[in-house]
Amino acid sequence: MTYGLHIENDLGGLLLTPESPGLAYIGTAAFVGAADPVGSPSTAKVLGRYRVTSTKEPLAFIELRGDLLFSVYSVTLSAASTWDILVYCSDVSGGNGATPTARVAAVHCFAPLAAPVGGGYGFRLLDAAGNCTFDLGAKMIMPRAIGEFTAATPPTGSFDLQSYALPSMSRPAICGLADGVGSRGLVNSPGSGTSTELDFAGAFLFRAPSTLDRTQMCVRAEPVDIPPFALRMRYRASTVLLIDMADY
Repeated sequence: MTYGLHIENDLGGLLLTPESPGLAYIGTAAFVGAADPVGSPSTAKVLGRYRVTSTKEPLAFIELRGDLLFSVYSVTLSAASTWDILVYCSDVSGGNGATPTARVAAVHCFAPLAAPVGGGYGFRLLDAAGNCTFDLGAKMIMPRAIGEFTAATPPTGSFDLQSYALPSMSRPAICGLADGVGSRGLVNSPGSGTSTELDFAGAFLFRAPSTLDRTQMCVRAEPVDIPPFALRMRYRASTVLLIDMADY
């Protein structure tokens, strides 16, 4: 644009402009119920369905808890202005370990402004088409940190595990997908003379006392008559966005 209001930080980074759509807090998605399909072959997948009303597609943040392992599977439009968010949320990852127990996460949603909020005094920005992109009367998103997980090759026969030190926040919440690449391997089935093929889903996140961890989990395992070889996995770099729900 050739005119308007631009707000920059001390380093010259652009913070606010009328042409940048702002995200406003629209509320916490309601837990609807379990979303695992009947007869699912996976004992490691525990999905829950959450629902929120919004005229525009929401961005979902999971509020972190030390006893939860989670990942956002999908955000889809299920009816007019109704969005379904599928979230894996459990106490453990499953796979070769214990069968996971489902948990319910706090799923907080943000979406582009559909219209100005309320009236009276305040501050708003409009783009060239007259759409409101920032409104001081709304609870606009305030990022606190961007966490990075680098690409990694885990040791043979193990799960990938990487950690990111959380900055100090009262109620940290995260948005981001840390998914795996090269997600199939074969391991020996002791005493059977065959192997077991393992399929892996995208990576999952969980919070330790002061860190955010990323790991991978097995979602399907079945015997195959192929000579065994070592389990091999690799993960690409990924980024997560963190906010503090105490700001809202």
